[in-house]
Amino acid sequence: MEQRNIIAALIKAQKQIIPPSKSGTNPMFKSKYATLDDILSAVREALTENDLILTCTVDRDDLGHYALARLIHSSGEYLESKFPMLLEKQTNQGIASARTYAFRYAVCNILALPSEDDDGNAASLPEKKTGPTFKDTVKTPSKVVKGGFLQADEVQQIENLIGSDHELADRILAGYSQKYKEPIATFYDLRKSDYPALLTRISAMKNPKPIARQA
Repeated sequence: MEQRNIIAALIKAQKQIIPPSKSGTNPMFKSKYATLDDILSAVREALTENDLILTCTVDRDDLGHYALARLIHSSGEYLESKFPMLLEKQTNQGIASARTYAFRYAVCNILALPSEDDDGNAASLPEKKTGPTFKDTVKTPSKVVKGGFLQADEVQQIENLIGSDHELADRILAGYSQKYKEPIATFYDLRKSDYPALLTRISAMKNPKPIARQA
């Protein structure tokens, strides 16, 4: 499968892409991150100058809905990256939020851009810590109840899967707050019945499988 034209164009574009601004704010972790609009604004000019166009659509397979980012070259060659949509709230706002989040990661994957904010990554390094990390935050539970709620080993497993992705953690907790009609401040507040499905969904979100095709 030959994709010489689009690969060459993408290499040139990556040299011209400017670092995106960070207009998004995560209130839970008091951090800034690059939104989908920030990322698209940063890459649009470089892609256009190299005869590339980026499209984003929603599709569905046996595993559910996913965001599909397609990078198309004027030669007709294209690359694709898909990222599953994690829907926490069955509302128009919840659908829009899941779609935007999935598009953001699909676009970052196809353009080989960092998908997590630098502040979050820096906070995960012990020698450079300037404030509480996600690990510090999640281990300060509002309640720890034996039996019906998650225990320390289960929370640790969730924490390991999520890593420093503060935005994903925030969205998951907000979704369960909506589900149970009560504040879910940490993963210790989740029911044991939520645990198996949550691990599967986080794994799917953190380990997408980009695909490449030729027209």
